[in-house]
Amino acid sequence: MQDAGEFLAYILDGMHEECKWQVDSRCNVPFGSPVQVLFGGVMRNTVRARGARTDSVSYEPFNVLSLPIDAPQVNSVEDALCAFTATETINGGEFTKSVRFQEMPHALVITLQRFSYDATRGAASKIKKELTYPNELRVDPAHLAPECQSRAYELLAVLCHTGLSIDSGHYYALVRYDDSWYLYDDEIVSKVSAAEVAKRTYDVYILIYANRSGKVSFLPSSSTRVTEVL
Repeated sequence: MQDAGEFLAYILDGMHEECKWQVDSRCNVPFGSPVQVLFGGVMRNTVRARGARTDSVSYEPFNVLSLPIDAPQVNSVEDALCAFTATETINGGEFTKSVRFQEMPHALVITLQRFSYDATRGAASKIKKELTYPNELRVDPAHLAPECQSRAYELLAVLCHTGLSIDSGHYYALVRYDDSWYLYDDEIVSKVSAAEVAKRTYDVYILIYANRSGKVSFLPSSSTRVTEVL
């Protein structure tokens, strides 16, 4: 059985490679694509050694945000974001590490890490716990780098998994069109209420949120000289 989270990441990466444009190297602008414009975000990873005066900072782009949910205190998407950005002590207290969002995407795709490796079984097992998710999401400013612009998101789609393992079970999706929600279960499509969407707390696996403010330009900025479309 193909994992939906891995398949989604594969599709987005493939679309980016097919649609990316080559920009003039003199502009000092990296490769981009409509996929990157819509789904692309950037994380800022900061590591500080004990007694150090400066931080070691690196930046990591992402199209899909994968959030661990195994901690007992994680019972919602908001909890998962808090745990993901919490400062971590590593190497016996010699270093601290933290993650902040340097840039938030227009379309935020969240994968909840429902599956983890079980050493006793030698295979992946499903984390069967209830996780709530809001219809409207605004990332706490504490999770953002100082330069990051906060965005207000609205839930657009929910992908759910039923079953006990990554190798078995069944996927179905709930998708919002205008102000109505629809359940897609194989060849069956039916209209559902927003209250029904919110009840999928034990099955929720992937969430897609859309930025509520304004339209998105899929073209390079006017200051970017596009020399070739790949």
